Amino acid sequence: MGERPQLSRILVCDDDDVGRGAIAEVVRAAGYRVDETRTGAECLDAVAVEAPHLVLLDVSMPDLDGFEVLRRLRAGRHRDVPVVLLTGERGDPESIGSGLELGADEYLRKPVRPAELLARIRALVKLAGARRELERMKREQTAMLVHDLKQPLAIIALRAEFVADEGTDPEVRRSGLAIREACRQMERLVENVLELSRLEAGHLRLDRAPHRVDAVVGEVAEQLRGLAARRGLVLESHARTGPLAGFQALIDRGKVIQVVQNLVGNALKFTPAGGRIDVAVTAVDDELEIAVEDTGCGLPPDEVARVFDRWHQTRAGRAHGGSGLGLAIARAIVEAHGGRIGAGPRADGARGARFWFTLPAASSTPVAASAAPSRSIV
Repeated sequence: MGERPQLSRILVCDDDDVGRGAIAEVVRAAGYRVDETRTGAECLDAVAVEAPHLVLLDVSMPDLDGFEVLRRLRAGRHRDVPVVLLTGERGDPESIGSGLELGADEYLRKPVRPAELLARIRALVKLAGARRELERMKREQTAMLVHDLKQPLAIIALRAEFVADEGTDPEVRRSGLAIREACRQMERLVENVLELSRLEAGHLRLDRAPHRVDAVVGEVAEQLRGLAARRGLVLESHARTGPLAGFQALIDRGKVIQVVQNLVGNALKFTPAGGRIDVAVTAVDDELEIAVEDTGCGLPPDEVARVFDRWHQTRAGRAHGGSGLGLAIARAIVEAHGGRIGAGPRADGARGARFWFTLPAASSTPVAASAAPSRSIV
């Protein structure tokens, strides 16, 4: 299949009007659609509105430099968009190495030779297209597999129900109950696989409406407080706000509850009796942060970067029999809302873990999504 440049959108970000214009002219002449931004913030906004097929990103910019923009891109929902860093003054090996470690696909020094620039663009756009096609095929195969698993699983669960209810031998009945519970666990796993596949395909339907996030989080904490007490744990929720800030956000309430339940549920799982879990909502200007801190085993430094990857399980998670899908689903939901998610040590340096995610406050929600209630495809 031949390349069709007119179907590919290239985003050029550079605060130098002359240099940016020259690069954009070369790329347009090759048949690509080109958008231009002057600052790192404008670049991030443009990517959020419509993900480009490739970003040409200058390293030295006055507000957010290219490294910071790249870091944020790789931490967000558009982490797979190819990025070519352009550098003039900072072309030393150390800065090049830093850019590649942050996830840059290529590094070009200015002034850029047109032939080399177009060759890199063609190669990266083609590679990204192949990756997307591979992901599409994987999602289709996953959906087929999930469908094929449901029927035999339902039959096993039905027979186990019969054995548990009608069996006369106590050991046989116990076996029926164990099989039925195992089937329920498998059903949840199958549904999680299907949900994650849909989320990663961008087929998440968000039923957005304005809600006070502190109230939503407090409701989840109240629901789980009894379970925490039975496990010998203290579970508390807190809300903190700064000047001019509020807790209102335009969210899919059920999906945000799912994320909070997942994070608090993990804390309950990994915190031993006598420990404590704190859920805090902090509002600062245009962003809300929801953080869950525990006094459990914590996260090894080498696990932090991978903890939200699908199927990845920490060493402690493997010991508890987790599937590694819950946090991947949480990340997809948060990013669909325009937020970020992360994990690390407790803020006070004590033993334990801290999981957090952000949501745009209502005042910073795009106008197109601000009607309440609203329904949108993300």
